[in-house]
Amino acid sequence: MNTSGSKTSAYKVLFNGEYILAVNKKPGILVIPTPKKERWTLTSILSEDFGQTLYPCHRLDKSTSGIILYAKDKATQQKIMQQFRNRRIEKKYIALALGKLPKKGRIKSIVKDKYNPFKKEKFAITLYRTLKHCRKFSVIEVKTLTGRTNQIRIQFAQIGHPLLGERKYAIAKKIPVKFSRPALHAYTITFIHPITRQEITLKADLWPDMAEKFKKEGINLFNKENA
Repeated sequence: MNTSGSKTSAYKVLFNGEYILAVNKKPGILVIPTPKKERWTLTSILSEDFGQTLYPCHRLDKSTSGIILYAKDKATQQKIMQQFRNRRIEKKYIALALGKLPKKGRIKSIVKDKYNPFKKEKFAITLYRTLKHCRKFSVIEVKTLTGRTNQIRIQFAQIGHPLLGERKYAIAKKIPVKFSRPALHAYTITFIHPITRQEITLKADLWPDMAEKFKKEGINLFNKENA
């Protein structure tokens, strides 16, 4: 999996086909511009690097790393986005959450981004399973059944287990384990290719900040115990 592009640290290519491009997004970069109209976003960098307009099919928070799907034409984009709307695409995340969580759980709650007054309150459902308990936090695999803005970050803060590095929905000084960003990585996605109709599953390696945390704690994400 080679890093490529003029902004070489922004992404890693996971899949590059005739209709679809999938990349592993670095944390700290926007997928699309905000109303501030930032020049450099993942979408602008990819479009420049590949010499064509690319169309994001979904988004991740600026601070979240992991898989993003892009379409190479608007028709393909609409077909993939329809799969998201119909909840036919499965996305799983790896997160580090404060405290000791149960082996598995289901969070159902109303979420609202308090920093965006134009966002309405919406019902959200999140599933998780605990992969490993560490000294002060848990490594969890998370699957969202609804696609609300900042859903994972909000809901784990709601239940008293904010993500490490959370500064928006929890008080950072109350989280004893420090991390430079909310510890969230979109690590796998399964979807149906809109043209070939084949099922595709992609996985994205952790970026160095989370990988280093795993190394220090002796965590092997892909070993049989955690599979």
